[in-house]
Amino acid sequence: IEFVLNPKVKNNPEIKQLPEENEQLNSITAKIIADSINTRGNRLTTVECEYPRFIHSEIMTHRVFSRNAQSSRAVPVGSTLSANKRHVKPYIWGKNKAGMSSTEVLTPFKKNLAAFVWNTTAKVCFGASYLLSKVGLHKQWANRMTEWCSNIKVVITATEWENFFWLRIDPDAAQPEIVELATQIKAAMDNSTPEALGIGQWHLPYVFVSRGKNGEADVYLDSLSNKLTLVEAQKISASCCAQISYRRLNDTKEKAIDIFNKLFSGAKPHLSPTEHQGTPVAEDIPSLKQQGITHIDVDGNLWSANFKEWVQFRQTIFTNKEST
Repeated sequence: IEFVLNPKVKNNPEIKQLPEENEQLNSITAKIIADSINTRGNRLTTVECEYPRFIHSEIMTHRVFSRNAQSSRAVPVGSTLSANKRHVKPYIWGKNKAGMSSTEVLTPFKKNLAAFVWNTTAKVCFGASYLLSKVGLHKQWANRMTEWCSNIKVVITATEWENFFWLRIDPDAAQPEIVELATQIKAAMDNSTPEALGIGQWHLPYVFVSRGKNGEADVYLDSLSNKLTLVEAQKISASCCAQISYRRLNDTKEKAIDIFNKLFSGAKPHLSPTEHQGTPVAEDIPSLKQQGITHIDVDGNLWSANFKEWVQFRQTIFTNKEST
């Protein structure tokens, strides 16, 4: 405490100073999983991301996104600890000021001190999470200890990205970590060429599709090269999006469809993983008479929930039960 508060102590060259800590950027990544465009020029993109959980609430404010995310209730504590051997840290150690953004970094001494407090607290939380799991506390509580300093894995699908980029790629207004995430997503999309899909073809994240030539039907395959029907491919894609919740991925036909069936079993089906698949809106069917079309905007664009000019798989599934 005296080292922290007493200037005579902290400036005394005979007293060992806190070591200068190497800047460590958080493991923020963005990878294109599926990228499609319809004949009207509307692009549908699925991105798999990892980023600090402490900015996840900001991602959730963008309602045009379909999302599935890693769950603290699903991932074993050991897997959480293994995936976060290097806990997340701020991109910059910004100085406190009025407003929501920091434009000035801390002095080297205060930055080292802040890093020391942050890192020590993170280690204590990871240790506490481990101990809680060892005494038998369920992961839905034990994992909460480390959420603030852990990464989260998320799959996002959307047709509308421009507002997100406009808001978040702004160092003067957005938090540095979400600036980096938005920048990486935009770079990934800029470097990706979307696949042109026609009527009846499907955007299916995590499923390999061999597109038919000269009018031939598309061929769908799992990771073991087993041929799939369209219905099976839709189920496997949804299953893989759901598996983000516990970080692992098994896209083989038998396992993935088994997981899909479990999502829909019981009185409370989980339908959010079916929001990542889509097919182009038909051009020869009157607007709201198409299955899956939910509304039309003032410009005449057809929407299927949050997809513009694409029919979302979820909107084609009949259910009369409440779902998440």
